Amino acid sequence: NRLLHGYAGSFSLLSTTSHGLVQITRQGAALALMNEADLITGRLGDAAPNSASEDWQIHSVELAIASLENEGRGACVHVAAPYTTTLSLEKDRYALVPTDFEGRSNYGRATIVDVQYDDMEGYLVEITEALKQTGNKLFVARAHGVDALGANLLEAWGHAAAFEHSIRILYLSKL
Repeated sequence: NRLLHGYAGSFSLLSTTSHGLVQITRQGAALALMNEADLITGRLGDAAPNSASEDWQIHSVELAIASLENEGRGACVHVAAPYTTTLSLEKDRYALVPTDFEGRSNYGRATIVDVQYDDMEGYLVEITEALKQTGNKLFVARAHGVDALGANLLEAWGHAAAFEHSIRILYLSKL
């Protein structure tokens, strides 16, 4: 698996049985070794539950958007995808545009958003705008990885994996 390494990343999903209930990975969870103790439960729109990922607010916005796109269902993943992260390091690059057919067809232009934990409100606005560029499928966080949305974890993970594959092709084509 080339999308993550032991501890990097987070994911969250909306409950399919209890409206507004969110499960998110706990801070520091090893995604490659997950178990039930690594999931924290909270409510969409509430403050982050104790030990939840530091990206709780980001996931909350992403889940709300995914829910609107998928008739109440939603999930999101954040992974430090190596090729996407590498190409996002270029300070004069503001988007990643896949050159392969599938990447162009499915994602088009993915906006790179500068990570701004010190201005979370502004960061969330930029994330929302960036998501629109890909039909609310994903955005790239500069030097941090990719966040992908879907109706469920498999779909969100699929978007992250497919985009990373396209960016790997882009990277290799530049060598």
